Amino acid sequence: MGLFNNQINKKDFLKNKKMLLATWGRGDKDSLQCRDFIPLFEKMFGELIILPLRNYYYFYGKKELNAKFLETIKKEKPDYLLSCNRYNEVEIDTLKKIKEISPQTKTILENGEKVQSFLRVNGFNF
Repeated sequence: MGLFNNQINKKDFLKNKKMLLATWGRGDKDSLQCRDFIPLFEKMFGELIILPLRNYYYFYGKKELNAKFLETIKKEKPDYLLSCNRYNEVEIDTLKKIKEISPQTKTILENGEKVQSFLRVNGFNF
């Protein structure tokens, strides 16, 4: 038997799942994460939580950003986490602690802006 059986529609599989999008670009209407990811994830997932990395980094500092990240994971227990980091704002120890706090969370990390640059240079249209 495959991942989906007759009782679960493939399209609705994520509707009862929670996604945490931790993104540097939150609040920048031209960023890939705001322009493309948020509307898509709002349609796909039952709940989308957004953690604005840049805001916490500049207003409170790196240490507080990492504390807020872990606090959010602990509180929300997301099924999925997509962390779109720009620099080294999220510490390696923070990433390790995510698995301790919420072992069921499936984590994807995007680091830097090289993905976006690659796609633009190679003719992919957003």
